[in-house]
Amino acid sequence: MRRSNTRFISGTIAVLACCVTVASLLSACRASDEDKPVITTEIKSITVMSAEENSENIWYINWPGYYVAGNEYVKFEDKALELTEDEKEYILSYMNSFPSDPKNADGSECICRIWVTIVDEKSNRSLIGSVYGDYPEGTDRFCQIINRVCGGDKEFLCANGNMQEMTDEYFTAITGYTDDDIKGGTIRDVVEHLCLDNTIQCYHYFLKNWVYEFILDNYELCRMLPYEVYSVPSSDEECRAYAEELAKALGATGGVTKGSSDFAGQEWYEINGYKNTVIRIYRTDIVSKDIRNYGGWVDSYYESFIIYEPVDMGELEGANSFDFVYSNDHKFAVCITHEEGGRKEALYEAGLVVLTLD
Repeated sequence: MRRSNTRFISGTIAVLACCVTVASLLSACRASDEDKPVITTEIKSITVMSAEENSENIWYINWPGYYVAGNEYVKFEDKALELTEDEKEYILSYMNSFPSDPKNADGSECICRIWVTIVDEKSNRSLIGSVYGDYPEGTDRFCQIINRVCGGDKEFLCANGNMQEMTDEYFTAITGYTDDDIKGGTIRDVVEHLCLDNTIQCYHYFLKNWVYEFILDNYELCRMLPYEVYSVPSSDEECRAYAEELAKALGATGGVTKGSSDFAGQEWYEINGYKNTVIRIYRTDIVSKDIRNYGGWVDSYYESFIIYEPVDMGELEGANSFDFVYSNDHKFAVCITHEEGGRKEALYEAGLVVLTLD
């Protein structure tokens, strides 16, 4: 019996020891959890840019700051409301449903872009969603939230899927410009030349209103500048003949010579003796790869394309840059050393002559 009691007592002690150990671990875990900081995620701003029809011409929303109706920036001030916790959770879930690398497989235009800036103890970042064609599931609820927190007195966002046509009237509504304000052209000329199909494509112009003013006030030059990349086949003989014809029309006195760059794989003909300016003639089927689109590869005043000639600088690599106009058949690019902004008078005068050639 004593031996049995000993086993019982020993077993009881072991069980109690285990319980104490488990309790201690649980207590330690609870203490550890309490010591850990609670990471909270806050939504600092919601930006929506829409290319849809809107009864009040609202196309840009930046909650909680302002919205843009036509060409008028309107502050929310005390009209903007706070998001509820449920709305925050919904918006974060909605934004996370967008693919991280959206593909426009069917060629449809972008109808809406959304940026949600979130902040927590570790980072400040944006969740981005782009809509091509149909809106994702849950957009109706997203619109309800946006319309509520923006004050609820207007339909700020409708997600109806109807693209707003860039008519002359709509261009005037969102820029304030009319035909009378455009020197050397009309609204229709500007819309077609700058390829302004909708407000999404106008985005970088709208954010820099001075660019619109600069372009429209100097449209006689701007209408010659390139906003599309062409690559039309031609021969070396055709290029030389065109350069000689242009040199004669310009009254250049220095002759035509051929130049090339082994480093960049480029070839061109040079017109010398024109107002102390060297003019290069490139074949577009050779140089089109060096016409860079956006991302800093444009004139920051006119947003027009620039041709770059990469240059070997030993351990470094640089670039020469050139403003240009196309020949009438887009086979050739007529280039002059890049001038950031300004009236580009040498290019403008040469461009006027280019327009007269077949």
